Amino acid sequence: MPPATILIVDSSSECAMAVVREAAAAGFSVLTAHSRERARELMAKAAPDLIVADCALEASPLIWVEEACRAGLAAQVIAVTDQPDFKNAMDWVAGGVFAVLEKPLEAKRLRRMIGAALEHCDAFRRLVAAGETLPTDPRRPDELTSFYQGLIGQIDGRALKQYIVDSVKSLTKAGRVELNLAEGLENAEYGLDAPSDEAGPEEAGRADKAGPEGRPANCRLGFELRLDQRRLGEMYLYYEAENRLTPKEHPAMAEIAAAVSAALGAVWEYNKAVNMASRDGLTGLYNRRVFNDALKREFAKARRHHHNLSILSLDLDHFKNVNDRFGHQTGDRVLQAVARIIARVSRLTDIPARIGGEEFAVIMPHATEEQAYCLAERLKKILAESDFDLSGVIFRQTVSQGVAGLEHFMVKTPEDMVYWADQALYQAKREGRDAIRAASGLPVTPAMKDGSYAFQ
Repeated sequence: MPPATILIVDSSSECAMAVVREAAAAGFSVLTAHSRERARELMAKAAPDLIVADCALEASPLIWVEEACRAGLAAQVIAVTDQPDFKNAMDWVAGGVFAVLEKPLEAKRLRRMIGAALEHCDAFRRLVAAGETLPTDPRRPDELTSFYQGLIGQIDGRALKQYIVDSVKSLTKAGRVELNLAEGLENAEYGLDAPSDEAGPEEAGRADKAGPEGRPANCRLGFELRLDQRRLGEMYLYYEAENRLTPKEHPAMAEIAAAVSAALGAVWEYNKAVNMASRDGLTGLYNRRVFNDALKREFAKARRHHHNLSILSLDLDHFKNVNDRFGHQTGDRVLQAVARIIARVSRLTDIPARIGGEEFAVIMPHATEEQAYCLAERLKKILAESDFDLSGVIFRQTVSQGVAGLEHFMVKTPEDMVYWADQALYQAKREGRDAIRAASGLPVTPAMKDGSYAFQ
């Protein structure tokens, strides 16, 4: 098999050199283009397997997805940008870009993304080819090919899961199809639905448990979904039958399972790309952009459905002294430790974020100000019991916290909620730090001046 071909579309040599180093070490064939016209020529001549596009040349890498489709290529596209943007990353990946990487390119991640993109490209080529030669009834090849093609490019998790379940049920004539997903797909914010609440699988292909009135339970045929050594979940087909089923009765199922695995692998990569674009690089909590977007969304939902919403705002006390005395690397470790505690005390529905240097916040849907205060107390208690070892010096990091709820009479907008949580935080700072204050307990005047509320 000839080596994979990588086309680098770059306006300068910065991106190209980094990719060439990794591609050459792996034995890949590398082509470079510095304009769209030249890239189009090389795509027609060499049919590359992967396109690495620098967004400095074209504002949107979706151009290269369109060019690859127009040329009839299965090539994947990796976008490289020096101005990462969460919304753009989502739009690009949803439009067909395999991954979005930030400059300067980190060698290990670049190498991993190149390998994953090439494997993804090759997997779909094999699947489509297999669909044309499967030894099944005359209708099956066209149905399978259509099924494979329908999987390609589907990124929306819910739609993909429904497509898989409905299509596999139709192809195999199963009474029911169940898709159970591994962590990273099942719980991803932009990923797939949770598995069915119906009776879950323990062992595949068994029918030795009696159902109601002594009738045999549904026979079940199970397939593990795996791609590139990554376990993605299992797919189960249920039939009404007296005898156990064997894979031989469904000769196309191995190929179908492989196709589903490839599609789920693409969604997994998409979720990872979205996750990277939405997370703070140091702490792993959500970043400020996601916090702002989520607050607007949750505020609108709370208003529309008349449920509670609160914010916890917190700031590490005297953190500058930690950096000045022990250095920024040590300070970073403290931030990471505090972030882990914040994530641990937050509910599954909460949205914890790092919104500044040593500033954090937690959006708490369906929570009153009093409930947010309780979370702040739990956080304060855990920190009081946590020792930080900084270069042999043991100390405890305290935080000042402020909470504000939607029930506060001055909260009319998402910005109001942030404002009042911050004001409660500042009050805790003024009163000696290592304290919690609620917006409802602050003395205020209802008048505004220069767009800001005034304290009495």
